[in-house]
Amino acid sequence: TPPVPEEKTHKVNRMFGNGLRPQVWKEFVTRFNIKNISEFYGATEGNSNIVNNENKVGAVGFVGVIEPKWLQELLLPLMLIKVDPVTREPIRNQNGLCIRCEPGEPGEFVGKIVRGD
Repeated sequence: TPPVPEEKTHKVNRMFGNGLRPQVWKEFVTRFNIKNISEFYGATEGNSNIVNNENKVGAVGFVGVIEPKWLQELLLPLMLIKVDPVTREPIRNQNGLCIRCEPGEPGEFVGKIVRGD
């Protein structure tokens, strides 16, 4: 629909939701005069989630790297794993374990399940 002046005459200063596609983010912010957007991923799918509360386009799908790896697994027990682009099944190594994505590589978001947690 075409923009109308009333779209900017509100007191909303933050939007929080399940994600805003990077392709429409800037246009949405400009059109509706929303100063800050926060988004989350994994809200209903399972035991882990990630949040973008820094108002950065596309950051909700980003999982930072903490070194050493044992510290990352302790503090942030989630990762992106490689998946087959056609079947969407996890790609596994010779031991049958899922393979972590390299930085910048797309993958499937998974979290560690801790018994009793």
